[in-house]
Amino acid sequence: MNAAKFLTLLFFGFLFLSSESASQRKQIDRQPAVAGQFYPPSRTELQATLKLLYTQAVASQNIPNVLAIISPHAGYVCSGEVAASSFNQIDASKEYENIFILGSSHHIAFDGASIYSQGNFITPLQLCDKH
Repeated sequence: MNAAKFLTLLFFGFLFLSSESASQRKQIDRQPAVAGQFYPPSRTELQATLKLLYTQAVASQNIPNVLAIISPHAGYVCSGEVAASSFNQIDASKEYENIFILGSSHHIAFDGASIYSQGNFITPLQLCDKH
């Protein structure tokens, strides 16, 4: 057996042994990490801010079959209107099975990419306001 075949078998054997089925994995949703810093922390405040930003944003240009958008992700005070303008270009009547967000790490520098696959990203829009 040549070295390439051996390494391939070793790699797939490791994947088989270390993989868990989706039903075995515990889903751990990622809670909002910077709510209150770059966007409002409460559901009510965030809804009001988003409503204002979308009314100030560039309206849909009715571009057919938008597959991707490039949107800034700085604090809403700095770039919220521009971000809302880019999101306005997505056909809201379409249903999407998956949405991929690509962004840089704000905490550590590293080569390559990181994927959060343990659950969903939760936003303040999904949380109840505390009274």
